[in-house]
Amino acid sequence: MTTIPSNYAFILKLRNISGVFDAAKIKHGLHAIEYDVQTMLREDGISFFINGISTRLLILKFTGKGIDLHLPAYSCPDDWEFLRDWLLVFFTFHHAIAIAENDIVDDAETFFSAEKIKKEQMHFEAELHRHMHEEETLHFLSVHRDFYAGSKIFERLRAYAATEQLSYFYELVRKSQYTTLNASNSLVEKMSEHLSTTYSVLNNFESIVLQPADMIKIIEKPNEDFFISYSSIDKLLRHGWQYLDEKQIYIPVVDALEWSSFCSLAKEMSINTDLFSKYVEGEDEDGEE
Repeated sequence: MTTIPSNYAFILKLRNISGVFDAAKIKHGLHAIEYDVQTMLREDGISFFINGISTRLLILKFTGKGIDLHLPAYSCPDDWEFLRDWLLVFFTFHHAIAIAENDIVDDAETFFSAEKIKKEQMHFEAELHRHMHEEETLHFLSVHRDFYAGSKIFERLRAYAATEQLSYFYELVRKSQYTTLNASNSLVEKMSEHLSTTYSVLNNFESIVLQPADMIKIIEKPNEDFFISYSSIDKLLRHGWQYLDEKQIYIPVVDALEWSSFCSLAKEMSINTDLFSKYVEGEDEDGEE
């Protein structure tokens, strides 16, 4: 089985579209289907997903020639079935030529048959197994945030039969996207314009999903902060904190006593960032010479 890159997208091109269509009409058509669909306007079109089900953000782009609809790699079977159902609705209002893989799609229902969807899923399955075999981190933008899979996720997948691993993988993706909607992604910044070292910001002001970085900047209280390595957080996890995938951690707000206890332990692992400042200053001095 030929594998596919994680940035692969199945593209369906709609050309020679009759009648008037715009973003508002397309959105109405997407919501007309019996799915809980969420839509967002983009500069070049619309992105959408089935709430609680989609594993990737689906993208509908308006081009000078018509509409291009993108189904990225690891779009689950439900996303493919939704595309089929939307096409059936679209074709009732517009005559258009649908082109996929350089072939004209004469009948959406036949083209997106169970066999076709299964074939596409087999490509994703083969790519997932390649990542598992090579212990190569798999990373992509899912719906609300990125998703990371590495050795810890792969170990969980190996507990299932090979034919069940992709379905379980989709469940893990969904859990990472839909169970913490009240949490914002943490801010990730560079230590300085001279260094590629990054840090993720952690405070106790709001629930967050801690994003992967080299270090974590812990804001103990306003105007008081310190740094630890990202890997150090494993030794500091509290009740209610949980990994959403290989790298991202859901961290809810805790009471003042718990936060003080956490900061006290974290300070024992703090990193002296003055070393970074001296390094940058040294670079500047060398550059002036």
